[in-house]
Amino acid sequence: MSLFQIIHRNGFIGSAEMAFMLIKMKIIKYYWSWSFRDAPKYANPTTTELEAIERDLTALGIAIHEYLPPLRHSRLFKTKTGSLQIIMVVC
Repeated sequence: MSLFQIIHRNGFIGSAEMAFMLIKMKIIKYYWSWSFRDAPKYANPTTTELEAIERDLTALGIAIHEYLPPLRHSRLFKTKTGSLQIIMVVC
C-alpha cells in the first residue's frame, strides 16, 4: 500500500499518529535492549547442576519424587511449546 493510500484511508492526523507510534515503539525497544545488554541470560540447569540441587535438597531433608504427568498432558504441552522439558517437583 502506498503512502498516499494510507493517508487517504487514515487521514493525515491518523497517519501521523501511526507513524509516531511506530517510531516511539522502535525507540523504546532499542532503549530496553540497550538497558539490559549486560543482564545475565537464563540457561536451563545442566544434568550436573540438577544432581547437585537434588543432593542439596535431600541433605536438607526434603524428599524428591519423580513426577510423570499423564501422556495426554505431555503431548498437549509438547504441541504448544515445541519441546518437552523434565520438571523437578519438590513436595
